[in-house]
Amino acid sequence: MSEGTSELRDGAGGGRAVSGRLKAEGAMRVLGGESAEEVAEALGVSVVEVERWRREFVVAGERRMGELPLGALERVFSPFERLVPLCTLISVTIAVALFVQGQAKERDANAREAARAREMRVTEAFNALDDKYIDYVKLCLAHPELDTFDTPLARTRPATAAELRGESMMFAILLSVMERSYLMYRDPSDAFKREQWVGWEAYVRSWLGRENFLAEWGRTKREFDPAFVMFLDKMIAAGKTKG
Repeated sequence: MSEGTSELRDGAGGGRAVSGRLKAEGAMRVLGGESAEEVAEALGVSVVEVERWRREFVVAGERRMGELPLGALERVFSPFERLVPLCTLISVTIAVALFVQGQAKERDANAREAARAREMRVTEAFNALDDKYIDYVKLCLAHPELDTFDTPLARTRPATAAELRGESMMFAILLSVMERSYLMYRDPSDAFKREQWVGWEAYVRSWLGRENFLAEWGRTKREFDPAFVMFLDKMIAAGKTKG
C-alpha cells in the first residue's frame, strides 16, 4: 500500500477520511499548478474537498506568518491547523509567502503589460491622426487653386463653381480630422491628451475666421458627432461675441 493510500481510510460516515498532512500536500499541489480535478482523482476525493483544503491551507499559512510561537496560540488554532505537523506548517508559511509574492508579481506584470498596450494604442492613434492631417496638406499642395490651406488664398476674382465644389470636399476631410482630434484628445483626465488637445484646439480656432470654412460647417455639421458640434458651435459663438 502506498504512503498516499495509507493516509486515506473509511470515515465514520462512509466517506474517505484524509490525514492533515495529505490535505496540506494536496493543497500545495493545487497551488503549485496542478488542477483540482487531477488532485481529487489521485486522492479519490471530490473536487469540492480539494478546493476547500486549498482555501484552508492559505488561511492557515497566512495566520502562521503573523502569529506568536506555536505553543502560545495552539489552543486557538482551527481543527485543520491542529492536524498539520509543524514541518508542514512551515511549508505552508513558505508556500503562502511564495503564493502571495507570485500574485503581486503577476499583478505588476499585468499592470505593465496594460500600460504598454495603452501606450501602443495611443501611439498608433496619434500616428494615424497625424497621417490624416499630412494627407490633407498634400491635397492642398495638389490643388493650390483652392482656398483650403491654413494660409488664406488671396484671390483676385470670385471662386468658380468647380473651385467651390472642390473646397467643399476638402473641408469635409478637414472637419473629419478635427472631429477625430476632438474625440481622441479632449479628455481632461489624461495629461498626454490634454497636451495634444491644446495644439489642436488652437488649430481649430485658426479656421473660425474663414468664411468658406464656416459656410461648409453650417451646411454639414449635422453629419458630425453631437459633442463635437456643440464644442465647435460654442467656439464660433464665442468668437462672434468677441468680434
